[in-house]
Amino acid sequence: MSRAPVVLAYHAIGTAPRGAALYNTFISRAAFERQVRFLERRHGIVSLQTALGGGGGVAITFDDAYRSVLEQAVPVLRERKLPATVFVPTKWIGSRNSWDPPNDLPLDIMGREEIAELAALGFEIGSHGHAHADLSVAAPDEAREDVETSVQILEQIVGTRPRYLAYPYGRGSAEADDAARAIGIEATFSLEHPATESQLERIPVYPLDRGPLFASKASGRYLAWRRSRAVARAYELVRPFLRRRRLWP
Repeated sequence: MSRAPVVLAYHAIGTAPRGAALYNTFISRAAFERQVRFLERRHGIVSLQTALGGGGGVAITFDDAYRSVLEQAVPVLRERKLPATVFVPTKWIGSRNSWDPPNDLPLDIMGREEIAELAALGFEIGSHGHAHADLSVAAPDEAREDVETSVQILEQIVGTRPRYLAYPYGRGSAEADDAARAIGIEATFSLEHPATESQLERIPVYPLDRGPLFASKASGRYLAWRRSRAVARAYELVRPFLRRRRLWP
């Protein structure tokens, strides 16, 4: 039996003050480079399509299409001719993260031309919904409208319809899955805790993921550990606090 695909989820590349509410949104460029070298050496970095097809390796994805990904992560990947997928919340193209509390962190989002540039360089462009809304609680018609709007905008920008949807806040619903499939989305992704059997898991990467912890995430062992009954029960107890502090999905 083949293992589940290992798909890592990053957000912004850079640094934030340790006490900042969005500290976990950032990975420094130096840490990202070290992780890329480790992944190349131990597992291989593959496209999302290859990972989902059972080809082995680890797929790298980025949520929110922050400009720092283009400026800091893309040069690292292009130097090594490595693939990645960027999930775009289309309402905020050319703007900045406005769904979290106001802040002065470098959370600007790429513009249309930058997204088109990424696609021309060979990077996969996926949907992160339109309004960065929590689609796990959206009404079916609202979920469909949000995803369909995102798909239409991305098709206008890059010339092809996105194949993949990563749910904002890392969670979706059966209704959102149905809406996505109805408009041609091939796969939907949660973060660690899928709400339906059809959703695929991605593994978030945080600033403190170093050494054995990052190695565990990259190998896929982390998902098995997260699914264990004791860990799942503990996580459900602390998740409301962590979400209020925006420390975890």
